[in-house]
Amino acid sequence: MRVYCSERYGWTDEVFDMVSWDTVGGVQRKLTHIKRMQTCKIMHGWLPTGHMRQYITGINQCPGCECKDETILHLFRCTHAKMRTKRKEIMEQFRKKGLKGKIPRHILAALCHVIKMECKGESSYVKRSQDPEIKEAIREQQQIGIHLMLRGFLAKGWMRAIEKAGASHPERRMNTLLRLVWDRIMDPLWQERNEIKHSK
Repeated sequence: MRVYCSERYGWTDEVFDMVSWDTVGGVQRKLTHIKRMQTCKIMHGWLPTGHMRQYITGINQCPGCECKDETILHLFRCTHAKMRTKRKEIMEQFRKKGLKGKIPRHILAALCHVIKMECKGESSYVKRSQDPEIKEAIREQQQIGIHLMLRGFLAKGWMRAIEKAGASHPERRMNTLLRLVWDRIMDPLWQERNEIKHSK
């Protein structure tokens, strides 16, 4: 895994070790085989987007807009009206479910801001008002890749920020966060994309 990720994502060993692999393993162990395979596809960019299927179909066009290379990241930036609406719904659900899952409010707000900036293609992830632990978590996440956070590669810095915030059972809060990324962000966004594709 270390060699594969280092080659695929251009990580050093230090960056590889910034990923909260314990969280990935802890969540995946509780999933069904089918769901585990789906999360692996999400993490490593194996979903059948236009970018992946072009080697078979010769077409990498987004089904919802004029983008000529539909990647997983493009799902977060597609200009199709239904995709924009779905992203707004997803972020609201992410916030609500995150609070219900006892993720500290200020950490959840920082995560929402980071995701919003990435969706816009902007890089103003850090705010002056954020706690030092959150700023460090964002810096770690930037080294891993903000776009990879959206697939489930969460930085260990988020765990340290959760611990510093005094949340009970921080490992459970991290597990909740990862499940939210997969279940409340990626799954509904991918489903919406497929509905657009098959409605044509």
